[in-house]
Amino acid sequence: MKYYTSGEFSKLTGFTNKALRIYDEKGLLKPAYVDPDTNYRYYTNLNLIDSNMIRELKDLGLRLDEIKNYLSQRSSGSLKKLYSRKMLDVNNEIAHLQSIASFLEARLKSSPANRTENVILKNINERIVVFTRKNMPCNPESFAQRYFELLDVLRKHKVGFTRYMAVFHDEPEIFNPANADIEVAAEVKEVPSALKNYRIMKEGLYLTLVFKGKYSELIEGYKKIMNFAALNNFVKNGPSIEVYYTDFITEKNQENFITELQVSVKSALNVLTQPQGQTIY
Repeated sequence: MKYYTSGEFSKLTGFTNKALRIYDEKGLLKPAYVDPDTNYRYYTNLNLIDSNMIRELKDLGLRLDEIKNYLSQRSSGSLKKLYSRKMLDVNNEIAHLQSIASFLEARLKSSPANRTENVILKNINERIVVFTRKNMPCNPESFAQRYFELLDVLRKHKVGFTRYMAVFHDEPEIFNPANADIEVAAEVKEVPSALKNYRIMKEGLYLTLVFKGKYSELIEGYKKIMNFAALNNFVKNGPSIEVYYTDFITEKNQENFITELQVSVKSALNVLTQPQGQTIY
């Protein structure tokens, strides 16, 4: 029977001498013979069989204790179970990485291409949103709490989102900033099976304006939209929406906040609408 020194066996297997010592101590790869006088370890070709399996399982990302458990009771059945468990882990990791990739892609594309303060008429496609709706004070502290709660739910259920928004359901004449009917929402790409509090926002016609500046100044953007609506025979047809592209989460300077205002409208004269995205004011 041919014996290999630990150095020779290291070259054959690619395992370092340190790794061989650890595998010996943990009972994964015991040498065939240990010289009682020198404590030198010697290996045989039979050890190469175990080393190949250890290498394969390590490359698959298995822990040493998982490898040891398999080697102690190895069989084709137990190996198949091990592969099945690992495949499940891999699929879960792929799903997680795809979620991260979708989030990054959405964030990279989410900022408006043209940061103008022109009023634009858009036909916005239906959107899937995860949301909570209740009356609340309309101030940064309340919004921060509501969005933290919403994002915490999304993270726990591993639901990726593209952007978040606020939907103001009160009509302007009854809007009370101390107790407003506000829906906070996050837009998602597909219906989240793990959550019940989602809805589909219907496709619709909106007068929009991309506003740069403090939230306290957004009223000027709304005034500009409503002035345009009055001059061009549009009437309000649903809640107003604020889509937040740059905010207190990503930007310290409030002057650089980017918010898209979206006011649902319909034509009072039933005239033809402009193509999506065309600037009309």
